[in-house]
Amino acid sequence: MNIPFTDAHTHRLPPPDVRCIFDPEGPSALPSGYGGGFSLGVHPMNARTAEIPSSWLEILRTPRCLAVGECGLDRRAALSEKEQMTLFRAHIELSEELRKPLIVHCVRMQPELLRLRASFAPSVPWIVHGCRGSEKKIRELADSGLILSFGDGLLRDAGILEPFFRFLPAGSLLIETDDSGAELPVLYAAAAAYSLTDPESFRTQIFQNFRRIFHDEWT
Repeated sequence: MNIPFTDAHTHRLPPPDVRCIFDPEGPSALPSGYGGGFSLGVHPMNARTAEIPSSWLEILRTPRCLAVGECGLDRRAALSEKEQMTLFRAHIELSEELRKPLIVHCVRMQPELLRLRASFAPSVPWIVHGCRGSEKKIRELADSGLILSFGDGLLRDAGILEPFFRFLPAGSLLIETDDSGAELPVLYAAAAAYSLTDPESFRTQIFQNFRRIFHDEWT
């Protein structure tokens, strides 16, 4: 079997040989005729109210919407912390209702994220996208049972990631491009090298993780 690359979170339409979770940042940006998997959620930096638009709910329930988000917490956002928490809780509850994984954006609010996760004890996976930070912070995320999705930080944070990357749970790793110009093969090669795994085995592991986490059955 020719194992495809998978992209767990991207704002760019992928080439046809890549399986991805495309984030259009709103239903109006979902291209007509796009047949792949996508996610939908209110990014905290774009939020103006503490509610998910009611017009989005029908789209979130469609089979090709494989995840809720990206959504989450960001210290830089215009929305107050209280309103962000309300909005994030609404996404969490929806992901539980729909049995779809949650794609999480978190900037400088990791303690709040971990407290929320502990209080909800969710039954569906939470994916921290664009995973970056100190070894301590990444270990805290991994130890809490979160799925870690790594993007172009793999290329910029080698000094932080390389010494301990191979000790991260292999079943809890994903690779993404987000809105960067990074190429998937380059990201995969870096991650495989950090984990001391041969590239083909690493790609297979990430593909299996992607299929399991997102219940990816589309063709």
